[in-house]
Amino acid sequence: MVDPATGALAGTQAREGLTYEVTSGLRRFSAAELRGAGPAADPAALRLPDGPDGRTPPQRARLRDLARRATAGARGPAQQAAKLAAYLRKLAVNDVNSPPGHGYRSIEFFLTESKRGTTEQFAASFALLARSIGLPSRIVVGFRPGEPADGAPGEAASGAADGAAGGVRQVRGGDVLAWAEVAFDGIGWVPFYPTPSRTRAGEGGDVAEGAPKQAREIEQAINNESSEPEHAKTPTAKATPVPEPRPGAADGMLLWPAVPGGLVVLYLVAVGVVPRVRRSRRRRAASAAGRVVGAWRQTVSRLRGAGIPVSSGALTAREVAYRAEAGLGAEAREPLTVLADLANLATFGAAPVDHADADLAWRHYTAVDALVRRRVPVTRRLVRRLSPLTLFR
Repeated sequence: MVDPATGALAGTQAREGLTYEVTSGLRRFSAAELRGAGPAADPAALRLPDGPDGRTPPQRARLRDLARRATAGARGPAQQAAKLAAYLRKLAVNDVNSPPGHGYRSIEFFLTESKRGTTEQFAASFALLARSIGLPSRIVVGFRPGEPADGAPGEAASGAADGAAGGVRQVRGGDVLAWAEVAFDGIGWVPFYPTPSRTRAGEGGDVAEGAPKQAREIEQAINNESSEPEHAKTPTAKATPVPEPRPGAADGMLLWPAVPGGLVVLYLVAVGVVPRVRRSRRRRAASAAGRVVGAWRQTVSRLRGAGIPVSSGALTAREVAYRAEAGLGAEAREPLTVLADLANLATFGAAPVDHADADLAWRHYTAVDALVRRRVPVTRRLVRRLSPLTLFR
């Protein structure tokens, strides 16, 4: 049996020796096709969910306004979708340690306050924002190809390197990937990848997590299309002649030997000041929920900065706490688990947190910080403190 709507295949009987063959086709399309395509007529893919109480949540209007700003100037539905994906990749950081959740409250917090999330939040945000401006969308969940398993037969074969044929690959929880698709008339579901790369941050939204080469090229071609009508483009101004250097201008070359030393001093100042400023902003967030989540993020940053492995894979807050406890000892159990529970409650809990909860969260951060100072050698902490990653945690 097959469900045409989802492509799901199911067998009514399974017995030893049964074999079957599946032939599937993948729709190929070009940027030129997408530019002229309109959104498909799919009311179910445009429906926005109601809130827990069955009413229209207040976040809907705010999400629609955000989507309109993100896609301003787009010349068609395809460019709207491409601009929306690029906007999300520039807006937030791909952080596998972020708490899960894709309800209205979680998405609004992700888009406006934390701006850190997993592929779950990026894909859910894209789908909600797209539907709010009339783009039929859905979320798809899959896996990256993983890594070749050690000693797997055929691992060295050319096909095994990219998963095309042969070999065995190991797929972990951290390989989970969610993306979004938009339905276009005459084409079908087209994937868009709103999650930025974890390994190539700071690329201006150009590098998407898990996006195949064809999808990247098509989205780039659509986004590079000018949003202005041809007649509105202004002619390119002629280059201004560069004046001849004045006498004595070469004296400035004498300053060049001092530049490397100045850069080193500037870097040391940055790694000393930036983390302190970030911690102060997290502690003084406007809302109680923001302060609680800030305390959790500061704790995770402190653990990672001390070399305690808490960031591999798509972990829940509780799982991060368990891993950190293994590195710090049983004394860390209470502050870490309480912090994890408060972070989950602040992000997508039914009851709001208050400033007393926020104060408690920061006290537990202080307790974890003290444990790190006692258990982790100062040399290891200093080396990691001087790492460039300190500027982005």
